[in-house]
Amino acid sequence: MSEHLPNRMRSRAWRAVAAATFGIAVLGACSSDGQPALPEGGGAEDGGGGEEPAAPEPEPAPEPPPEPEPAPEPAPDQGGDSASSTTSTDDEAWTTEEWVLLVLLGVAVVAVIIGATSAATSHSEKKRQQQSKLRQQLSSVVGGTRWVLDQGSMAVLRADPQQTQNAWNSVRPQVVNLEGTIARCAGDMDDSSLDGSMSRLGQDVAGLRGALDAYASTAAGGQSDLVERAQQTVISRCQQVETSLQPIVAAQP
Repeated sequence: MSEHLPNRMRSRAWRAVAAATFGIAVLGACSSDGQPALPEGGGAEDGGGGEEPAAPEPEPAPEPPPEPEPAPEPAPDQGGDSASSTTSTDDEAWTTEEWVLLVLLGVAVVAVIIGATSAATSHSEKKRQQQSKLRQQLSSVVGGTRWVLDQGSMAVLRADPQQTQNAWNSVRPQVVNLEGTIARCAGDMDDSSLDGSMSRLGQDVAGLRGALDAYASTAAGGQSDLVERAQQTVISRCQQVETSLQPIVAAQP
């Protein structure tokens, strides 16, 4: 008995050493592979061995980082029209030089319109003034001729033979003035037909003046036959003046 007891104790001691060595080896293998260690309480293969110290639990492996969330898909191109309109608006935006040119063009158009309006107004005013001047000239010619025919010539023809020369001396300046007015009007006429009528009237008035000159001289001499012939000449000249005056009267505005 005393000899077998030490042998049994030595056997148990060897078994404990072997079990501890095996456990350390397994723990090292598990730690290197990332696997968990053996469960606590693992001992020798048979239940006769002593308690072995529990191996420390390995630290859990770090969790892998979370996968990044996928980027959101772009929304459908709903702003294409607005982008295109913005681009086209930007493209259509005018530069300062273009605005300056537009303003200058507007000023030029306004100036042309004002100039055309002023020219039309000036032309209209000029035409109105010409018509007014023509009206005054024709009225002066017609009125002066009527006076010579109806009053001046008749006053000379009806005067007493002794007063004929005095009557003619008072009428003659009016006839001379009428001739000058007719000559000036003839030079201002734009209408060739009216200008010709005015020239003929001037010639006939000059002929009437000559007939009245002859009549006044003859009446002072007292020769009845010559006085009557001179009187008929004056009447004939008056008729010619009346005929030449009709186109002038018709041309009055």
